[in-house]
Amino acid sequence: MTQTADNAPVVELDHVNYEYTTKNSVVQAIKDIDLTINQGDFFCLVGPSGCGKSTLLKTIAGYIEPTSGESRMENEIIKGPHWKRGVVFQSATLYPWLTVRKNIEYGPRMRKQSKEEIKESSDYYLEQIELSDFANHYPFELSGGMKQRVSLARVLANKPKLVLMDEPFSALDAITRLKMQDFLRVLWKKNNQTILLITHDIEEALLLGTKVAVMSKNPGTIQSVFSVPYSEKVLNDKEYRIEEDSEFMKQKYAILKAIS
Repeated sequence: MTQTADNAPVVELDHVNYEYTTKNSVVQAIKDIDLTINQGDFFCLVGPSGCGKSTLLKTIAGYIEPTSGESRMENEIIKGPHWKRGVVFQSATLYPWLTVRKNIEYGPRMRKQSKEEIKESSDYYLEQIELSDFANHYPFELSGGMKQRVSLARVLANKPKLVLMDEPFSALDAITRLKMQDFLRVLWKKNNQTILLITHDIEEALLLGTKVAVMSKNPGTIQSVFSVPYSEKVLNDKEYRIEEDSEFMKQKYAILKAIS
C-alpha cells in the first residue's frame, strides 16, 4: 500500500459540479466545490437537509462522476469505487449469513490476502472494536452500536486510505451514539486514519472533527471551513466539558447561523 506523508493531500476536488435530471427539470445538487482532505484529517461536513452532502460523498467514493470538474485521490482521477475508499453507511450493511469475524475478513479475502494476514487483521480489529468475545456471533445477535462497530472494522480491515461515513450514528440511541463517538475518536487518533464524516449534528462535528466544512442550501457549495481543537481536548482531558467552553459554544452558534 502506498504511504501518504502526514498532512499530504489525500483527496482534492477541483470545481466539482453534479447535476441530475428529473422528469421536469435539471437539478444542480452541488456547485463549484473546491475541497482538500489531508492525511490524518478528521473532516466533518455539515449543512441543511438536501444541500448535497451525500452527493459530495458519493462523488469522492466513486459511486457517481461529477458533471464537470475533477475529483482526485492521491493525484489520480476518481473513476469508480476502490478499496482505498471505505464507506460506512447510516445503517450497518453486514452480511447476515456471515459471523462477525467473517464479515471483517470479507474484504481481505476478496483481495486474496494470505490466511495468516487475514487472521492477524481480524484479530486486531476485533480487539480494537472490543468484540473479540463476539467473533463467532451473527449480526442478528448484536445491538445497533455493536453492528456499527463491526461495519467500521470491516472497512478498516481493508486498509483504506480514506474512510467515508454518511451519518453513521443517526439511527442510534443517545447513549450508544456518545459511546460510538468516543470509540471512533480514539480509533482515528490511534491509527492516524483519514476520515470524512457527514453529520447533521453540529456538536458531533465539532467534537469529532479537526476540520468542519459548512455547506450552503441547494445547490450545495462550501461556505467555510473551520479548524477546530475540541476532539484533541476531549482526548487529552477527561474532565473537559463542552458546556463550560465558551469558545465551543460561540463556534457552534456561528455554524448554526451559517446553516440557517
